[in-house]
Amino acid sequence: MSQNGLQPVQPDQRSQSDKRLAPIVQSPGRKDVAQVGATGRVRRAGSRRQARTALFVILVIAAVLVAGYFLFIPREETQTLSDYSISTATVATLQDTVELSGVVNARAEATITAPESGTMGLLMVSEGDWVTNGQLVAILETEDLQDQLDSGQLQLQREQRDFDRFLLQHEYALRAFDRKRDNLTDALADAQDELADTKELYDLGSAGRSELEDHQDNVDTAQDAVDDHDAEVEEALAIHELTRSNYEDDLLTIREDIVDLEERITDARVTSSMTGRVISIADAATTSGERIQQYQTLMEIADSRNPLIQSEIEEQYVDLISVGQPVAVDISGTRVVGAIERIGLTAQSSSDGGTPTVELDIAIDVGDAEIITGTSTIVEVLIGEIADAIVLPRGPYLTSGNRKYLYRVDGEAATRIEVTYGTVTNNSVQILTGVEPGDQIITSSYTNFIDHKTVQLGGNE
Repeated sequence: MSQNGLQPVQPDQRSQSDKRLAPIVQSPGRKDVAQVGATGRVRRAGSRRQARTALFVILVIAAVLVAGYFLFIPREETQTLSDYSISTATVATLQDTVELSGVVNARAEATITAPESGTMGLLMVSEGDWVTNGQLVAILETEDLQDQLDSGQLQLQREQRDFDRFLLQHEYALRAFDRKRDNLTDALADAQDELADTKELYDLGSAGRSELEDHQDNVDTAQDAVDDHDAEVEEALAIHELTRSNYEDDLLTIREDIVDLEERITDARVTSSMTGRVISIADAATTSGERIQQYQTLMEIADSRNPLIQSEIEEQYVDLISVGQPVAVDISGTRVVGAIERIGLTAQSSSDGGTPTVELDIAIDVGDAEIITGTSTIVEVLIGEIADAIVLPRGPYLTSGNRKYLYRVDGEAATRIEVTYGTVTNNSVQILTGVEPGDQIITSSYTNFIDHKTVQLGGNE
């Protein structure tokens, strides 16, 4: 401060005349004293304001981006279940079974055929009738057989008369032979007596040797006649026996033919060969007068009280089953107990090219009840047991969850968890991984919320 009280003039406080004298554009190398700071850097007018504006814009853009992200990011809608079922996972011994399709067949069946050719006379039964063994079921008319029988009986009579005549002739022949032999033996005796007399005379010298020889020749001739006669009788008897045997054989054949014809005519009265139910009757058997050929089928009979279930099992299970093993059989909604009666010895390729199968015969006891032949059945066969298995009851969740997920209850919510399924039976499902005993699992359908990782649980309505 000067003594005369005047203040020194500051650069910013220069007079207007001085400001006018300053050039508008600074020449290179010159610096405005007012724009030079202590650091020696040049500061342009308004730079701080621009920096603040830029920062503000950046912050606004960032806020808009963050808000847009939270606004448009996909969000899982919360779903509340009001109708659901919950089951607790337990540990149990699980029976591993396979289900097989089967067909009911009658153990005892009979095809009743026409024993002879003829025409249909009378049908004694209808489809569905129960018949007993030996019961008359139909009558055939067999006129040809009756004609043959009549002819055979006439032939038998004629043949019998011829045989009787033959026997009578033989009897007369034997009498004639006896008479002739008596005569021959008498002649031989006379010749022998004459020879004896001549020999006495010869010994006395009253007869010659020639006379003695003549009487000896007479004896020899008489003896030859007796011997020839005996031989003739023997031959006649032998021929008689042969002829008699032929007659007897012919008569026996005719009699047998007659008996056979009579039986065939009797058999034309068709009877049932077993006790059972008439399951079908041929159309020809229902038409009176219809021509029927021998052995033509008339009807089918089956004993439906003692059925046999025929089924097939895949060959890989054969070593796990045995004859006599109990099985469960479902017939038209009724469950009955059966047992394996027979296991086939050969595997056969299935029609669809799948795993080869082996035949199974299943015996069932239905008492006096009858089961229609051809009825389809479901056979459940035990092939093993799984001890200490974690199980849940079988339910709709199996299909709606695609057998990959379960929803485990955690307080008032249920969380979707990945699991591994094991053996599935009619009533239970084995869970291999993902579930512990005591876990509470939703076992109703997952169809409406399977895409949600978590669902809220409301009160069951």
